[in-house]
Order: sequence, then structure tokens, then C-alpha cells
Amino acid sequence: MNIAITYLNSLSLLAHEGGFGFNTDVLETNIVNLAILWFGLFNFLKDPLVSSLDERKSKIQIAIQEAEEQLEQAKSRLQEAEKQSSQLQLVLDPIKADAETAAKNLKDSVLAQGKNDIEAITIRAKGQIFSLEGQIKEEIFSHVIDLALKRVQSQLETSLSQAMQVKIIDANISRLGGLS
Repeated sequence: MNIAITYLNSLSLLAHEGGFGFNTDVLETNIVNLAILWFGLFNFLKDPLVSSLDERKSKIQIAIQEAEEQLEQAKSRLQEAEKQSSQLQLVLDPIKADAETAAKNLKDSVLAQGKNDIEAITIRAKGQIFSLEGQIKEEIFSHVIDLALKRVQSQLETSLSQAMQVKIIDANISRLGGLS
């Protein structure tokens, strides 16, 4: 114990000389004042602090319980949504397959109808072309005949004399007279 007192005295001497040390003077260090302050705070503020902390603790516990309840509700809603999603998928898969089949059938039908329409248009076009060819051939034939007749007429007019023309006319008249 002597050693401890000596050590504390030496520290106190160091503190008086401006160095580092431990001050053992109780009144000077305000240890008693601090102890009284702590005692008073502990005795007077203990109940309000404890009740405030208890109140905070209960609020936090209630908030945690509510959060856990919300979590459980969210989990159950998620499970229900996943269940509904799987049921919906079971309903949608056949509908999707039917839609794809219908789309394929419609596509094939439209392509077949388009092919038939193209064939019908081609047949009508060929018919119109043949008809136009016939009309054009008739017009060309008629035109060629007209040109040939005009040429023969002009050759006959230039190469036949008046006497020859009279003989041909008389011969035709006599043929006509013999026919009647």
C-alpha cells in the first residue's frame, strides 16, 4: 500500500511541476461533484429513461411484428400469384398452340388462294391475248385483201384496154344471164 501512495504522490508532484501526472486531490478533481451528479441523474432520471426506453423497445417490437406479418402476407400473396401464374400458363399454352395452328392454316389458305387467283388471272390474260391475236389476224387479213384488191384493180385498170374491159363485162353479164 505504501508503494501505491508513493506512486500517487510522485504523479501528483509531476502534475504540479507541469508534467504529466495523476491528481489525487479529490476536491480539486471534482470527483465528488461528478459522483453526486451521477447519483442524482441515476436516481431521478432512471425511471423516465427506463420507461422511455421500454416504450421505444415496445414500439420497435410492434414494428418488427408488423413487418414480419407483412412479410408473411407478402409471401402468401407471392405463392398465390405463382399458383395463379402456373394455372394461367396451363390455360394459355393450348390457346397459344391453337393460335399458332390457326395462323399457319390461315397463311397456307391465303397462299393457296393467292396461287389460285394468279392462275385464274393468267388463264384470263392468255384468253384475252388469244382473242386479241384473232382480232389482229382478221384485221391484218382484211387489210391484206383490201390492198390486194386495190392492187389488182389498179393493175387491171392500167393493163386492160377499153376493149378488153368491155369483153370481160359482157362475158360476166352473159354468165349472170345464164344463171338466172
